[in-house]
Amino acid sequence: MSESMSAARLARNTVMRPVWKLIGGAPTMTMREMAEHVGVEIKVVERFWTSCGFPKADPDTYMFTEQDAQAIKEWIHEIRNTALSPGTVTSLLRAQSYLADRLVLWQLEAIVTDFQERMGLDDTSARLVVLDKIDQYIELLQSQLGYAWRRQMAYLLLNTNREVEMREGKEAAPDSYPLDRCMGFVDMVAYTRRSSTMTGSALADMVQTFEMACRDVVTTRGGRVVKTLGDAVLFVADELLVAADIVCAIVERLKQEPELQPVRASLVHGRVVSRSGDIFGPPVNLASRLVDIAPRGQILMDATSAKQLQELDTQGFFAVSPAETQDLQGLGEVEAWLLTRDKSVHTAQPLIRRSTLEIASPLVKER
Repeated sequence: MSESMSAARLARNTVMRPVWKLIGGAPTMTMREMAEHVGVEIKVVERFWTSCGFPKADPDTYMFTEQDAQAIKEWIHEIRNTALSPGTVTSLLRAQSYLADRLVLWQLEAIVTDFQERMGLDDTSARLVVLDKIDQYIELLQSQLGYAWRRQMAYLLLNTNREVEMREGKEAAPDSYPLDRCMGFVDMVAYTRRSSTMTGSALADMVQTFEMACRDVVTTRGGRVVKTLGDAVLFVADELLVAADIVCAIVERLKQEPELQPVRASLVHGRVVSRSGDIFGPPVNLASRLVDIAPRGQILMDATSAKQLQELDTQGFFAVSPAETQDLQGLGEVEAWLLTRDKSVHTAQPLIRRSTLEIASPLVKER
């Protein structure tokens, strides 16, 4: 038997223990039997399955357990009995499954890399060890996911409540772009050229260093990472001063990472719409165009956002100055302004307001 076949058979024998632990035991039902078991047409079960992000399955292959049946029953119950529309219930299922797909891949690859580095293993050997030991981490990973979800939802609810309170007495926002946001792009310069000369592991390390540094700065200073694109990060913040602090801090932080390419950035304030965890609207397009023309190591804003920052920045944290007017594709002539932080300003403390993080508690007296 070849070495690759031996590894494949070993992996197959090893993986069933954690797989059955995760799915609730050995499969006992086909899709056809599952549909009969829960009392629905087979197309309903198939829609649930594909909405979870899995490929279409042979209806007569044994692949389902009672745990699957319970999940399908709960989904059907939500569609039939809640105030949410069927489309919304399915959209929520898609969202959770999409994020879970990315999350488990991240977790598995992180553990594989850890075993490679600590044990001096090649990729195949490290993956075999992960398959053998992953069930030791399942409960921890599930527990952390539940905690992170609850805390993230609580934080989002606090921010949403604060935003609604700030709207009181103001003119209603247009339904097409209801959210007032500040968004910034940070982009690595000459990423494509540099990446073509790197090994796979070196490229992965560079991208991870870039993304983790950006995420650390954004989240600790009061923003949210919308998405990462390998060589770029899009973030949002609710306040322009906070967003300016974040984008300046990212550029400052990444200059301290010698293995990274130089970066450039943009910052725009405007109204957007949010769907599927992403944001859309003219300000996003403008920020994307501005980062493309930003000089290496610099941050560009549009004139309107820059002047708003000038008015808000009563303590002189930042400086903005006209850069140049350029004709940007799809946008026409745009007057770009350069954003810098005042060199005398101490940057260790973020500008996020403390009240954003506070949660009222009946057990704690007001100070």
